[in-house]
Amino acid sequence: MKLRFALALLCALHFGANARSEGIPSDVSVALSASPTTDLAPGQIIDFTLSFTNHGSEPIAFLSLHSNDFLSEYDLSKNSNDCVLTVVTVDGDTFFEYYYSWLPTLFAEIAPGETRVCHFKSALSASAPPVVALTFRLGGDLVDQNPSNDAATVYLRRRLESIPFLSVATGLTLIGLIALIGIVGVRIRGRMMAK
Repeated sequence: MKLRFALALLCALHFGANARSEGIPSDVSVALSASPTTDLAPGQIIDFTLSFTNHGSEPIAFLSLHSNDFLSEYDLSKNSNDCVLTVVTVDGDTFFEYYYSWLPTLFAEIAPGETRVCHFKSALSASAPPVVALTFRLGGDLVDQNPSNDAATVYLRRRLESIPFLSVATGLTLIGLIALIGIVGVRIRGRMMAK
């Protein structure tokens, strides 16, 4: 717990000391992949690979990547990672939202041509919709020379639960039983009216 607090404090200090609104002096790209992405059951582990590449000729001293906001699509108890990927809570007026944040420049600048990779695991929760989009993009107001490759998205598709259908024989048996109950009801009513 102390380690997580220390990392969160270090991230906050990094943001405060290095936050700026000017553009990044290089072309950068973000890539994201996941496996598996289809027929996912709630709680099933998904392996993600998030990478960032500096395609420019200048080192990058500060960079953050943020995911899109989410409410309860992920089972956060299943999260694990090999980088400083944090889950940030956004406190709304009546609800909480979350997003993932990765600071690839937390410990060192990114040299020209360098790629940094973050592997993490997560799982969809039981309240996830049938299709969940996870997008990572440059955080905050950061922009680079080519914004067309500053974001990457994967689509996660839940397993659709099948609706049980009756076999033809079972369906005909139920129809016959309902008809029989109807006939018996009419006869009983007819006898009661005759008295």
